[in-house]
Amino acid sequence: MTIKYNIHKSYDRGQSDHGWLKANFSFSFSDYHNPKRMGFGALRVLNDDIIEKNSGFPMHPHQDMEIISIIQSGEIFHKDSEGYSDSIKPGEIQTMSAGTGVFHSEMIGDEDVESLQIWIEPRKLNIKPRYNKKQLDNLKENHLNLIISDELNHMPNTHKINQNTYFSLGEFSENKTIKYSNYKNGNGIFIFIIRGEIEFEGKKIEQKDSLEITNTNHIEFIVKKDTKVLLIEVEMNEY
Repeated sequence: MTIKYNIHKSYDRGQSDHGWLKANFSFSFSDYHNPKRMGFGALRVLNDDIIEKNSGFPMHPHQDMEIISIIQSGEIFHKDSEGYSDSIKPGEIQTMSAGTGVFHSEMIGDEDVESLQIWIEPRKLNIKPRYNKKQLDNLKENHLNLIISDELNHMPNTHKINQNTYFSLGEFSENKTIKYSNYKNGNGIFIFIIRGEIEFEGKKIEQKDSLEITNTNHIEFIVKKDTKVLLIEVEMNEY
């Protein structure tokens, strides 16, 4: 089996500038439509957003989607129709299963927010909506840390997700070779470079680039100093 991979450069992403919201889309979203960028397996959306202070997203609906927010700077205030009200800051992640349907708002505090919003197609439809927030405590430096796992193969100290999908996050202060093996054979591997640079198969993947890998259950890449990486292992079948 020959490994397959694709590098998606940051400058090839879709873009949207509403003044209060500057968004970059790894996949088709809103007014950006690219038939070649409709998702990667069950990974449907990865939006890299800068949201102006004292603005935000008023109440709006979602259904049958797993929605993950990872904040890089600033603070977001969450409210939803299930009665949850919370704030999320750097060092925390928010997960929401929209299920049968939920309304929510995400409003911004007194400073601009940089965030990643990620949507995963669910395994099971019409589940009861749920919300969770987690402090990312005790993440090891120079290591890929598992932060989200499949609820049917739930790992300790991780958020549950309604899909065969696993999220890992790592910050690296030194050059290092990283090896990763899939939790489930046949899954794809999506790597987003939040900051810095990695090298894979002799190719550079730079800040805000993404790397999509299939046809292998084991990978190896070199992380450069001062790099932050999000790795999403994702279900590829039926998508």
